[in-house]
Amino acid sequence: TDLQSNNKSGYRGVFWNSQRSKWHAKIKHHGKTIHIGFFDDAFQAGKAYERKADELFTHHKKAKGQALADAALIARHASS
Repeated sequence: TDLQSNNKSGYRGVFWNSQRSKWHAKIKHHGKTIHIGFFDDAFQAGKAYERKADELFTHHKKAKGQALADAALIARHASS
């Protein structure tokens, strides 16, 4: 899960819920907010967000896979 600098948790879709003293993961899909869950730490909430994003957005998983393939190709060429 990539860290972000534009929110306090560092993870997309993860917010601190002060009433529960937990990290809240949620995602928007087709204009609706989907509650993913409450977590003790931001990392676990971020991982849950990623799993839900992979489930809901097939392009998300493909883009992530392509980025990994591109990085492997670059690494292979850099070492040769």
